[in-house]
Amino acid sequence: MRNTLSAIALITLMSVAPVASAAEGSATAPRGNDLTLGLIQRSIKAGMTTSEVVESVGSPNLVTRGRNGRESWVYDRFSTETSEEGFHVGGGGMGAGGSVLGVIGVDGGKKKITTSQRTLMLVVTFGADGMVETFTYRSSKF
Repeated sequence: MRNTLSAIALITLMSVAPVASAAEGSATAPRGNDLTLGLIQRSIKAGMTTSEVVESVGSPNLVTRGRNGRESWVYDRFSTETSEEGFHVGGGGMGAGGSVLGVIGVDGGKKKITTSQRTLMLVVTFGADGMVETFTYRSSKF
């Protein structure tokens, strides 16, 4: 009996350990082209090459060349966030003449939907040597 319990405990530990390490690894993996204010502040520096900028923040939305011959890259991102509050789903019952909605417990409670938007714009200007000369950014939420 004791050997059986030890074997079960060992099998359980072996099956859980790989799942935990896989979940930990995926939480820290980079997410590709997600452009955030923190990423801009930590990554973009004067003197970077165009390749380094692309590696850091991805490809721009727009590339322009001014009268002075200098190239500017524009990154423009926006997102919409929606949240719901107050919707009630609970247990219910169906008596004679009841409905399916009554069975799953949808009682027609009120819900409040809130929507907000975030914008983030980054403009990187390169000098004649192809290196980052200046950069500016603007972030807003409304």
